[in-house]
Amino acid sequence: MVKNKSLCSCVISLGVFSICLTTKPIHSLARASVRLCLFSLPNIEPYVSWMSGFPTETEEDLKKTFDLRDEMNRTNPKTQHFGIFTYTPLSPNSLTDLLGSDFMPPQSLEEWGNVDVFHFCPTWHSEKYVEKLHAVAAVTKYVFYPQMRVKEWSLGYRLSYGILNRLARFRWKHRFFRYPIELKIVDSLTKKSRGYL
Repeated sequence: MVKNKSLCSCVISLGVFSICLTTKPIHSLARASVRLCLFSLPNIEPYVSWMSGFPTETEEDLKKTFDLRDEMNRTNPKTQHFGIFTYTPLSPNSLTDLLGSDFMPPQSLEEWGNVDVFHFCPTWHSEKYVEKLHAVAAVTKYVFYPQMRVKEWSLGYRLSYGILNRLARFRWKHRFFRYPIELKIVDSLTKKSRGYL
């Protein structure tokens, strides 16, 4: 049984150095760190990656993570977020120790090869919560994709991204992550054309 401990993770990269904030509770510490040292500097364009779906995470924790992400953008609009990804345990560690028998790490090279880090289904959360985590990951992929990279794409890709970005921004603003049909269609077309996501 997992003990109820609040946990969240955020990785902040500034050129050659990164800060990984993984703590309990993270939200007050992260807000102080964000304000004091990183996001108020005028010429800094931080790149931030997020994780959700930790063993002890609750809906309230997820909401606080969303709010913290929005606060970072208000503090420094140049912040580039790479989305909110689902936590995938890849080896035994202090987090997987919380899971007990809810998680069994891969035992062979073949099992490691079958781990789908982009669509991982945490067994310690309900099916409904996992669906929400996957929808959040899909939505944030289009809301927060770094604009410098978008500018490198062809006109057709930029136009398609623009449409998906507007739909995803609407979803993010209203915290509406159910039924991401448009994103599932795009993922399906991408997988069909490239063979992977």
